[in-house]
Amino acid sequence: MPYDMKNAKIFLPVAIILLSGLLTCLSLTDGHNWGGDFSSYLMQARSIVDGTMNEFVASNTFAVENSSRAIGPTAYPWGFPVLLAPVYYLFGFNLMAFKIVSLLFFALFLLCIFLLFKDRVSFAGNVMILSAFAFNPYLIRFNDSILSDIPFLFFSTLTVLLTDRIILSKKKITTRSLDLILLGCAAFMAFFIRTNGALLLIMIVSCQVLDYLSLDKYSNKKNRANILLDLIPGAVFVVLSVLSSLIFVQGGTSHVSHFGRLSLSVIKENLAYYGMLPASFFDGLLIFNATIVYGMTLVFLVAGVGNRIKRDYHFLIYGFLTVVLYIVWPAVQGLRFLFPILPFYLYFVYTGMMTVNFGLSQHLHTAGRRLCYAAGIVVVGSFLVVSSYHAAVNLVNGREVDGPFAARSMDMFNFIKNSTKHDDVIVFFKPRVLRMMTGRNSILIDDPSRLQKGNYLVLHKHMGNYCQLAPENISNATSMDLLQRIYENADFSVYKIMRPRNNG
Repeated sequence: MPYDMKNAKIFLPVAIILLSGLLTCLSLTDGHNWGGDFSSYLMQARSIVDGTMNEFVASNTFAVENSSRAIGPTAYPWGFPVLLAPVYYLFGFNLMAFKIVSLLFFALFLLCIFLLFKDRVSFAGNVMILSAFAFNPYLIRFNDSILSDIPFLFFSTLTVLLTDRIILSKKKITTRSLDLILLGCAAFMAFFIRTNGALLLIMIVSCQVLDYLSLDKYSNKKNRANILLDLIPGAVFVVLSVLSSLIFVQGGTSHVSHFGRLSLSVIKENLAYYGMLPASFFDGLLIFNATIVYGMTLVFLVAGVGNRIKRDYHFLIYGFLTVVLYIVWPAVQGLRFLFPILPFYLYFVYTGMMTVNFGLSQHLHTAGRRLCYAAGIVVVGSFLVVSSYHAAVNLVNGREVDGPFAARSMDMFNFIKNSTKHDDVIVFFKPRVLRMMTGRNSILIDDPSRLQKGNYLVLHKHMGNYCQLAPENISNATSMDLLQRIYENADFSVYKIMRPRNNG
């Protein structure tokens, strides 16, 4: 029996992770949505392989500086493009191959959270937490986007796991020195992928300081030598950051400019926004309302934090730093910003469910715990059913999705490549996507007075005035002979931008 249980404790998590991978594979489409970030990551990866990083930054800087609204930084952190570069080198511009990168990191993330919580909760509870992430419809569908969030989620969680093992639990993986180097490398990789990974270094240092204060380690020379050892993660982080800045062309200054929009009203709005945002994690429940379920978890969240604050303060430090960062960050991007701290949210909710008794008798408390398990099974079961349904629908639809790789979009891009000159500037609502697909410089213009910055205008017929000129502006410009339509299909119209006549 013990042998069978040991096998089950290995087999079941592996089976869950593999099933999650299968559902994710079946949910992948052959295209991509219109989000522009993915195109920048792919162009950066291509520039690494082709040795054209400077050219990429120059063309992207042109798009950023000449667009009428912010479209992103001149270059994203190079960590994710570095991960994509070998895929581009081996398989060329293969969307499915790029998506498999995130799928693999998602599987590694699932393994990390299982290892992180296995000594903190029961096996059944750990399986439930693992399943909630493995089968979550939002996360599974998110893997269809070629974005840095999932690889960052893995390295972020890995850093917390290593901090827990190496600094707090004093467990050796290899040797003390190599373990600390590994910790610094993991934190750097998170930072190399997304700059908010710097919060992980703050968490590591905070844990080291609190650890020394609690154990009074400054009292002898031997422990002062340990302090020098514990500087290794920070030193590795700094050295690798400096080296990466010397190797890769730097961008990202437009990110800093976002703080110029910070105000008290923005902070209030973000507090309300992020206070409710985790409810999105429960979207797709078959029976219960996601917002109601989220509201119910908050009681257990508080109880779990109160019960585990002394043991799991590193979770709270990282979670607090992350939430504060996004509350003061004017731009919101949905649940993906909170991915790195969702495991700790669910962990504290679960531990709260298992510990709070509301003054009930032991018999009623036991019954309440069983009810919580039943509710968790319903949630996980709902996630599995909904994710399976989405995968089936995707296959029935032939993995097709509307976006830049749809047939009519490709027809439009081919027209641009064949009918415009290499140095022409194309006005489009997703300039980075058009640049990737056609090799032409592109800018976003939604202000009629700035239309003359371009040579051609591509209008998406179904987007209204989202990041492009409103239909009435198009009509006015056409009637004034400022626009001449030269191409059209069911989704797009392409106009040549005419220069105003000089009546003088």
